[in-house]
Amino acid sequence: MPCPPACGRGPARAQNLGTYATVPEPWGLAFDANGEPVHSSLAGGVGKIYKTPPGGGVGVPFVSSGFTDPRGIAFDAAGTMYVVDFGSASMANSGRILKVTSAGVTSVFKSGLAAPLGIAIDPSGNVYVGLYISNKVVRITPAGVRERLRRRPRRQLHRERPPACL
Repeated sequence: MPCPPACGRGPARAQNLGTYATVPEPWGLAFDANGEPVHSSLAGGVGKIYKTPPGGGVGVPFVSSGFTDPRGIAFDAAGTMYVVDFGSASMANSGRILKVTSAGVTSVFKSGLAAPLGIAIDPSGNVYVGLYISNKVVRITPAGVRERLRRRPRRQLHRERPPACL
């Protein structure tokens, strides 16, 4: 069945080899080592991670415990999934990154983050996280050490004077 266009607030549809998947209230989307879509969801106030079955259809819960408000998802080169858990809006710095093995075992990779949303992982295993409230991107090494990315110095814009009239 062809993938229908996304429509407003209706069920999400992710393209998967020409098919679609229905996932309640999706936030994050990534592809696992097999190329199958994995979605984060906060349907009914319960955070879950769904995998789309081969051929599409209704998303199947993959990890359904340990999340407060799952958002971004990324996979490292070894196939380990990292999930940004936004945390509680009433508790400052309650965001965290959870590490999920292919067997579904969940552990906390990094905690104490202020409203994390997006996530990416480079080939060296460094995790990059966008922090919504502070408008920053931080790098977290594979050992769990948080590093602030340095800003590039602003280039001075040199204004050239207009040529003198002849």
